[in-house]
Amino acid sequence: GAIFGIGYVVVTLTLNFSTLAQVFALSNFVWHWMVFMSPELKKHDTDSIFGVTITLFGFQGIMTSLGGCILALASISLPYPILALSKACDVAEDITTCVGESWDTAIKFYCSDVKIDHQQTKLRQEMGETQGYIAYLQGYVDSSWWEALLIPKWKRIRLMLHHLNKVHKEAFDRLMHVIVRSCSREEFDAEHQKVMGRCHPFVTKVVTGAKDVLNKCTEAANNGGLKSQDEEGLLEKQTQEVKDAMANLTQEFQKVKKELDILDTVSASLIDEHVFAFEVCVFGRITNELAESFIKDARARRGEESGEKLEKVLTDPEHLNYALRNTISILLGFAIGSVGYHNMILENK
Repeated sequence: GAIFGIGYVVVTLTLNFSTLAQVFALSNFVWHWMVFMSPELKKHDTDSIFGVTITLFGFQGIMTSLGGCILALASISLPYPILALSKACDVAEDITTCVGESWDTAIKFYCSDVKIDHQQTKLRQEMGETQGYIAYLQGYVDSSWWEALLIPKWKRIRLMLHHLNKVHKEAFDRLMHVIVRSCSREEFDAEHQKVMGRCHPFVTKVVTGAKDVLNKCTEAANNGGLKSQDEEGLLEKQTQEVKDAMANLTQEFQKVKKELDILDTVSASLIDEHVFAFEVCVFGRITNELAESFIKDARARRGEESGEKLEKVLTDPEHLNYALRNTISILLGFAIGSVGYHNMILENK
């Protein structure tokens, strides 16, 4: 019983089920596991299900859980299926649009000569909307595990949306850093006007290129991958344009610093400008990395040696860390409940 119980907990947490599915599975199982390990505490709360008498030990718990799962699946499949995966694809497009619009607003606000309050308010509103969409996407991707179980294309879509959402989250974090560090503190002095006035077109080119790459990656994720070598070539061309734009932005920023005679020094007055330019380049880099991983995945599925399949969720270090931490927590709690702790926690409770 102990071996099977530990195995069940480890497998449930290691597989990429949704958090709610894991909570439902483990909360039901651990209770029956405790009763199984201590048969003398078994109580006959229910002796029948739908009029069928249950006599085998623990069978009622299994049937109750199974019946609940079947009813849950039926409720979202009838009269027509409401698939989490299709909703995830729609939300992914919304997030990509919101992220692009937020970057455009950030550029308009920060690269102007004077502070425009309504632009800052608009940026915060767009960020709030984006944050809500990101939470929805994560939930839909998590909940679609059973939909993608037997259909290979849906499985690829779910995996690609998982990687896309990681980029969405990082892009959101970078934008929040821009808002907190740069936009909220900037005084729009003469030095800022000169630096950002010169860098404005270069910043715009980086963000525009990164938005195009992210849009293409979103389309590829919703389709389960890049459809043809022509699409791969176009995406490679777009990523190279973003790299060139980032290099040009860096060179122009350094050139302006040289003209201000602060190239080899750390200037406190330009810290916020440094942060803004850095985050713009990071946005370009993370979208390029996503695009390159999608291109390698498409080539790997064609059998090319230069290809490399997307990293599976089950081998993601972050996911393995999550599974290990929660496995230890549950087993430790179960062990304490089994042996008890003075009068506070009775044995086998």
